[in-house]
Amino acid sequence: MKSFLTFSQALKTVIEYLNMLYYRLGITRETLMKKIILISIAVVALLALLISWAIHAWPVRIQTTLEGVLTRGGISSFSEEYTLEIDGRYYRNLFRDDEFLGTFAIKEIELRKDFNREETVSIRFDENGRGHLYYPVEEPDGGPGIYYVSMVFMDIKDMKVAMGIHEETASGQSGWGSSGGLIFAAPAKSRSQAIEITNELMDEILILPIK
Repeated sequence: MKSFLTFSQALKTVIEYLNMLYYRLGITRETLMKKIILISIAVVALLALLISWAIHAWPVRIQTTLEGVLTRGGISSFSEEYTLEIDGRYYRNLFRDDEFLGTFAIKEIELRKDFNREETVSIRFDENGRGHLYYPVEEPDGGPGIYYVSMVFMDIKDMKVAMGIHEETASGQSGWGSSGGLIFAAPAKSRSQAIEITNELMDEILILPIK
């Protein structure tokens, strides 16, 4: 009984407050109710947007080992099984490039002796989904430099990875090309699977699909 009286008193207070608003604003009950409904919808929509943004921006923890295939574009006779180890966090950003921070290395690929594969790397992904795996180095003149290992493309939803691995060219520079260049893709058990994943993830930068 007491609870019912308390509810009745609260309802009466709300009605009196609304009547006061009608009088002060000089509007009808229907107009005020429409405004309240519109404001409520706007507030709910804003909250939903903020929650969606918070979920999207929350870093994704990635700790996995992917079995994949190393091959060359256009050379079907070359195919080897390699292992990619990933341990870090992927940050999805609205106003700047997405970024992976952590360790990211193909187990079987030898790095320079002065590189530590357990070192944390930063891979930033542009609007085409392309990132670069690299290590800072000291140039012969003592200045800072960059040693590029590969291009990286990731699908964190389905956990797919494709890499265009840099090799030293005849001019002494490091680079990668889709025709004859080293490719690693995972998860894959065959060259055909690796090529399929590579064409899917590199679609925005390839002029022609890799064969």
